Amino acid sequence: KVCAKFEALLFGLKALWINVDFTGYPMMLNETMSLTKCLHEGTVSLALEGLPFVHVHNPTINISQAMIKRISSKCPRLKVLKLDGFLIPTDVLNVSFFPSYLTSLVIKGCSLMTKHKHRHRQTFDGFQNTPLYMPLLEKIEIEFPMKHNNYSITMVCLSHFKDLPNLKELKIRGAYLDELFA
Repeated sequence: KVCAKFEALLFGLKALWINVDFTGYPMMLNETMSLTKCLHEGTVSLALEGLPFVHVHNPTINISQAMIKRISSKCPRLKVLKLDGFLIPTDVLNVSFFPSYLTSLVIKGCSLMTKHKHRHRQTFDGFQNTPLYMPLLEKIEIEFPMKHNNYSITMVCLSHFKDLPNLKELKIRGAYLDELFA
């Protein structure tokens, strides 16, 4: 009974869910989805960490469109979003799903996964219309593992982020230099 009452207090107290940071606590998709129930319109900062995706032949998807959309609907005034260590399907990483009030977007240690066999031939347009959907962005930090073939994501980022009126800081790590100067 004590644990149930403590859990009800913990998950019911909105003041605890304003600046939420779960980095250091990697979670599966279902665990992250259950935590999103506690988020609310007053949540301004959210940092999440996905479980490492160690199985090459059967990778674990630990983020979904539904999760991003739920975060956007529950936290319409979210200003800071940090995603660390996620295996992101390319259809999930689309700016139209993210909260529009974001001022800081950090995507670190994540890998993109596509359904297509020839990743280098696929174009990635998930950041298309970033100025339209997230006009308040001041900081963007994207870091992919160096082993990741980011199939021109660097050029896509640069072409779509250049029109952000409030952008003050842009960090893109894990980019291949030959892609930047091709």
